[in-house]
Amino acid sequence: MREADPNFMLITRNYRRVQEIHGKGDGEATRIYGGSYGRNPEFYAFLRTLEFYREGSNKNSVLILTTDSDFYRYLKQATPDVKQSLRTAVR
Repeated sequence: MREADPNFMLITRNYRRVQEIHGKGDGEATRIYGGSYGRNPEFYAFLRTLEFYREGSNKNSVLILTTDSDFYRYLKQATPDVKQSLRTAVR
């Protein structure tokens, strides 16, 4: 009987433990995402966009953006204002 095999029991126990840990990690991620969304819905949308592009691509993928796409808008807004940085550094 498989259930009596010590190796089978060990594998079953470890698999269950892995699933519990994975579930706790998913729960923590959900809590963090929920907190991010509550504090800054735009950042949450940006984060989800990045995850979508990461999950939907592979090493041979090419991403073509138009200048009116949300992702391009996020990237453009993320560019630091060099003049402001220089002014702050000089002070």
